[in-house]
Amino acid sequence: MSVSYSKSIDEGYLMELCGKLGSSDEDEHGRSVYVKHDQCSESLQDIMRFLRRDNPETRDVFMLLANWNLVKTDLLPIIRTYHDDSELVIAATKLVVFLTLPVDPTSSNVVDQQRVLQLMKSAFLDGETSTVIVSMIAEPLSRFEEDGRMDETDTKIVQLILTLFRNLLCIPDSLHSNASAGDHMTRLKDDLVQRFFTESVMEVILLIAQDANREPFIQDSALILEIMHEVFKGQSPQLLADVDKPHSHPGSKGAPKTEDVDLGGDNPFADLSQDIPFAEEHEDSSPANKGRTTPAKGVKKEARGDPALAALFAKEKAFKNRNPCPTRHSRFGGVYARQASDGGQTTMHRNPLMSSEELEARKISRNGSYARVCFGRSKPQLLSANKLAVGEKMTLSSTKVRKHLKELLDQFLTGPYNKLMGQVAADVQMERNRGLSASEMK
Repeated sequence: MSVSYSKSIDEGYLMELCGKLGSSDEDEHGRSVYVKHDQCSESLQDIMRFLRRDNPETRDVFMLLANWNLVKTDLLPIIRTYHDDSELVIAATKLVVFLTLPVDPTSSNVVDQQRVLQLMKSAFLDGETSTVIVSMIAEPLSRFEEDGRMDETDTKIVQLILTLFRNLLCIPDSLHSNASAGDHMTRLKDDLVQRFFTESVMEVILLIAQDANREPFIQDSALILEIMHEVFKGQSPQLLADVDKPHSHPGSKGAPKTEDVDLGGDNPFADLSQDIPFAEEHEDSSPANKGRTTPAKGVKKEARGDPALAALFAKEKAFKNRNPCPTRHSRFGGVYARQASDGGQTTMHRNPLMSSEELEARKISRNGSYARVCFGRSKPQLLSANKLAVGEKMTLSSTKVRKHLKELLDQFLTGPYNKLMGQVAADVQMERNRGLSASEMK
């Protein structure tokens, strides 16, 4: 995909700065290692200056660095390889934080920005970057435990790391898998949360939340709350509560019934009648099999013996019968040219078979064309009957992740929850009482 950039950017110089960071090489054992160049630190500072002057609407510099894969090829290798050089690692981490900031919804290329952010997020799943970043925050926290205070440098490091964790959790997963990116792009958050538990990131969050009502963490209370919100966002309270119970996974005996399934408001089968006729087991009257009970035709093998899953397949089949798909492949699309009254043309890339719901989920660019996307096949999902917040999509996490989340929730509610929420409430009340200053009323 070609992306146009502002002519005011010195793209050649920016590329030169990226080349001065370092490069991959092989050690004596033939393993790939990253070797920084002499001007690595200075180049990081210069790249940061480029980003600070970036156009907030088009983010041309950001898109250039993202498409050059700077985070994966240079910044994360620097953090992992030179973790003993604190100044260099902090400079590289600052650049990563700046590149992973949440997308401004008013910018002109939201879809493209989300796409490259997902690639950055997936890069954190390779190697042990999170472990190195946690070690950066461990020393300031240990000094705080001993002395009960932090200097300005330590405070900024803690805020920097917390912001990075927040940024990564805020990056949404891809709505649909595609051939080039793979199915893992639709479950990045689950994989990232699992890694956060493995590499003690969540332990650090709980430790900081425990002192949310003390300096210097008072100003970070809202940031910690946002991290916890993103970690639990989309989770079913009932599934978390029942994760340790036998047969608690969806589709098993004792799991929530299919008629109670809630897909976060986007279930195409939710409005179908619960009395859909379904091919049930029948008695075989043939001489060879007289008296034997056999599954009726149309019952998928994986659904036999599981009434809940069989019922969901029946709903899906009924829905497809009522909304037959064309014979042409569902990913087939076209390119259309819309001619305006002044003779100008606007190119539209879209799949004419795309549903209105799918179109609504996509950002429309300023020239009126739909971004080309690749929609995968969604699998039937048996979920809990719990209702989520309006507009919130349910996350179907693995049992392992849900067990981690249950343990985290127990520790959070019995430990730092009251302190954190008390500080957040105090901050809200203080902001409410502050009112408008004379300068703000002008």
